[in-house]
Amino acid sequence: MTLTLFPIAKNLPTQQAQQLQPTNTESLIEPAEKEAITAADYKKGVSIDFDKYKGSYFDENIISKLRNNLESVVENNKEKFKENLNKKSLESIREGFYYTNESDQFMFYDLDLIEKVDQPEQIRVGVRFAKKSSDGSIENQGITYFFTKNEAGEWGIENID
Repeated sequence: MTLTLFPIAKNLPTQQAQQLQPTNTESLIEPAEKEAITAADYKKGVSIDFDKYKGSYFDENIISKLRNNLESVVENNKEKFKENLNKKSLESIREGFYYTNESDQFMFYDLDLIEKVDQPEQIRVGVRFAKKSSDGSIENQGITYFFTKNEAGEWGIENID
């Protein structure tokens, strides 16, 4: 059995097909399973120890933008949420993911992926969080932040998925 990762690239000229695949990926941490947060463990807020993950490209600039966005979700502040989004991404990011029910509370507790890809140039950060619903139930989830450079060459949040 043959598995084709990029079936759409199968019929493209070699140069175009190569552009679809990352040419170099640098990882600071690899995806890993994290223990689930229970009701007893739950504490609303951002409790990620960003310093332990700080590295060559996961620097204070990226960390501050990520932290600001996560804090905006905890605070249910939709305007603050948009502050570090790249202009072109404002319409494409599904802010409704976090804001579907304003009574939901969030605990962002760890990272499970930090990597930089050369082609296309982006930084991916996987965030683990627990969402507490109004009925007290806790749902553990993960989400990935995609950072790209804007027209001025500054890193910003391009997508959250």
